[in-house]
Amino acid sequence: RSFHNFSPGFADATDPKSVRSVYRCRAGVTAGYRDFLAGRVYAVLRITGRDFLYHQIRGMAGLVIAVACGAVSQAYLDLALSKDAGIEVPLAPGGNLVLSECVFRDDEFSAPTGQHIRETISKEGGRRGLPGPASCADEHVCKVVMEDICSAASEAAFAKFSRELREEVGPRMQHSLFQRLGRIETAEASKNESS
Repeated sequence: RSFHNFSPGFADATDPKSVRSVYRCRAGVTAGYRDFLAGRVYAVLRITGRDFLYHQIRGMAGLVIAVACGAVSQAYLDLALSKDAGIEVPLAPGGNLVLSECVFRDDEFSAPTGQHIRETISKEGGRRGLPGPASCADEHVCKVVMEDICSAASEAAFAKFSRELREEVGPRMQHSLFQRLGRIETAEASKNESS
């Protein structure tokens, strides 16, 4: 599938460099009662794929947030993934995203320099590296990451993103969706009249 709307520099969906394989995208809320009381309730978006474009994950997360909070309708997902070009996709703040894990398949990718010290061989025969908060293998690492995600700066960045999404970006995206849907309905009506 082409993710040309999720990364800058693509004129349309026909550019082969915009085609990426996303195998799975799942969302959930991870928090216990203590986290809720401490104001550390957070969502987990798990994306599994072969490779990703620059800003693609931030765009996917931003669009999921836009739909989940009601800034745009679910139909906008189809529009963003369509062959139409120039569809606006909001970028979630990078400081609020955490890379949890990278998997490097044997004989296809090599682990980054120094990675061999931290990697383990998985049951599937791949190399697993860069453990993060999802696995919390190292309690200290998990604590540092959670403190950063829950910091005042990260919360302020997300509050700004949410406000802009609600007040500016979301309405602009919805307007674009309605314009495009109107053009489709007009084109279909013209086609039916000429038949």
